[in-house]
Amino acid sequence: MIIIRGFHPKQMTMEDKKMTPSHEHHILIVDDEVNIANALKRIFRNRGYRIHTALNGAEGLVCLEANKESISLIISDQRMPGMSGSEFLEQAKRIRPEIIRILLTGYSDVAAIIDAVNRGEIHRFFTKPWNDEQLLAQVEQALEQYELKKENQRLQDLVKNQNKQLYELGIKQKNIIDAKTQELEKKNQALNKSFMSTIRLLVTFVDVINPSLGSYIKQTAELAKRVARDCNVQGDALRDIEIAGLLHDVGLLGLPVELISKDESEMTEGEAKFFREHVTISLFLIQSVEKLKPASDTVLYHHEHYDGSGAPNGLKAEAIPLGARIIAAAGDYCKIVNLWPEDRNRIIKKVRLAFGPEMIKGIEDYPPAAMLGEIGERALLSGINTKYDPEIISKLIKYIREDRQHRESRITRQVRMHSLESGMVIAKDLRTMDGKLLLSKDIILSPYMIGVIMRLSRARLIEDTMEIVVQQEGS
Repeated sequence: MIIIRGFHPKQMTMEDKKMTPSHEHHILIVDDEVNIANALKRIFRNRGYRIHTALNGAEGLVCLEANKESISLIISDQRMPGMSGSEFLEQAKRIRPEIIRILLTGYSDVAAIIDAVNRGEIHRFFTKPWNDEQLLAQVEQALEQYELKKENQRLQDLVKNQNKQLYELGIKQKNIIDAKTQELEKKNQALNKSFMSTIRLLVTFVDVINPSLGSYIKQTAELAKRVARDCNVQGDALRDIEIAGLLHDVGLLGLPVELISKDESEMTEGEAKFFREHVTISLFLIQSVEKLKPASDTVLYHHEHYDGSGAPNGLKAEAIPLGARIIAAAGDYCKIVNLWPEDRNRIIKKVRLAFGPEMIKGIEDYPPAAMLGEIGERALLSGINTKYDPEIISKLIKYIREDRQHRESRITRQVRMHSLESGMVIAKDLRTMDGKLLLSKDIILSPYMIGVIMRLSRARLIEDTMEIVVQQEGS
């Protein structure tokens, strides 16, 4: 086993200190390929972490036993001689259940990922080759969450012990208990916020792999959340609907792009059967994580129809969970505006096949984006009381039209990258030359973001201008 010491925190720059955890963490890297292990060392050695390495699972277990009180996170390769990564992580979990477990695997190694989820209950997985910045960001976020859990447990133990003392002594110091309870609640809120940030980051990875699918998922979740709030859904229930919106179609990632863009009416019997399996895949992934389970019913039933003609159980009207009714409508609209073709002639052909010629009347000459938005609205209205809950459609269309008015009213301009200023708002998604998402629209630029954008622009990885929001009309 090898231990690599990073720089002392006092040697770091101010930027590095911002990302430094509250105490020194130890990371165990297990990989039979020395060059892979060395590459991972280079990523983490300057961040103040202590690095342990092992060349196989058995050696990794010995290292973990010797350092189980100090190691906070494990990064393990999946394919190793003697013991696979999932087998190693399963045994590591028995030694120290709370340790963060990350798996490195091949892009298409779905069976290995499922095995690791079931056996080792991994917290993250990364495909080879990985992106250094994304891996580092995930490790830092995971360690922040690890610290929050530790602090959460400490506070729970502290509150429990104090309650016992108060009971035994007959002392009723309610203000002290209330203060500790509020502190614990703040920690729980921070933990939930970190959890949601992790899910949103995973959806960003979807956006990198398939930009149209990523946009569809994010818009569905945002609209569903707004409609749910309008239906007086609050707290954890509101969060669960947003989670369901983000993950309900994550199973589509394994399907061909051309199949994802099809309406079910266009599919062959074999394609339709294959397509419907994405719900099972999405549900499996959600139910494998304890905190995601409350969203599973919404995912399971989002293909039910209001008149009882849907699947899987033929539920009708209010028997369908509210979240599922919302996502069914929001998802169908967002699929049309994000996943349908952008060519006018192909749109017209697709509409006639899916809905009939009446659906396109009066909008044949619209620009493609406007045409898709109008078709999406008409599809929702035509499905009232058959596919969709009429109350949900009323609220959903209200927000769709608000968003359209917002887009049409704001004034934007092109700004060269060297003229960017902190506080400017991005008007359109910032993507690399090959279409990978870097920053989503409506993000407020920070000095750090501007520095990264300038470097990417100089390297000709992105355009040299960006569309910036100047102001909202009338503001």
